Amino acid sequence: MAVEQHNSTTSDFFSTWAATGKGHSMAKGHSELVEGIFRTITPKGKTLLDVGCGIGAALATAQAAGASGMAGIDLSEDMIGIARTHLPDADLMVGTADRLPWPDNTFDLAISVEAMYYFHDPVAGLKEICRVLKPGGHFISAIEYFQENAGSQVWATQLPMQIWCWSERQWQDAFEAAGFKDVQCSRIIRRQFKAETEFQPSDFFPDYDAYLDYVREGALQVFGTKS
Repeated sequence: MAVEQHNSTTSDFFSTWAATGKGHSMAKGHSELVEGIFRTITPKGKTLLDVGCGIGAALATAQAAGASGMAGIDLSEDMIGIARTHLPDADLMVGTADRLPWPDNTFDLAISVEAMYYFHDPVAGLKEICRVLKPGGHFISAIEYFQENAGSQVWATQLPMQIWCWSERQWQDAFEAAGFKDVQCSRIIRRQFKAETEFQPSDFFPDYDAYLDYVREGALQVFGTKS
């Protein structure tokens, strides 16, 4: 898929989610991933960028934890519009990860929650994230769609855009190729999940076994530092 078509399709898809309230349910579903990220890095007193920020839920958590400055970018103008309503002091932009509109060496920290496999070019996006971090700054991502997570593999058949199903090793290699050092991979395991009596099949989780596989494998957390 050409870059313009990919970005337009992705933007339209998530704008539909924003219009139907799925942006809020998505943010709620990602809350444990955000908690996991902020157990690894603390935003207090730091400037922070969220790449693929959606409605700004992770930035709101960072603000409550004492971040000194916040910025976010998302392909969906509708998602950014929602984020601006409750984060008026954040620097929120509509755009792509591979063309970040901030100068070199701007942020102490950067995060990305369940967004990187939607990038048209993940390595180009990683290089841009590295560019806008200050020397010694950290980037951490949470990714639930990856090769080792069997429960998430059906997702690609339910989405209108290409998404990247990389292994843990491939993501680590991509971080290193983008200029990050001391790259570490771990898992964020959800502590809250549905019992079988609460579970409702969906396009993304057609049966309870797939849902359990997804929960058990956890989210891939990748952490890197700018030289």
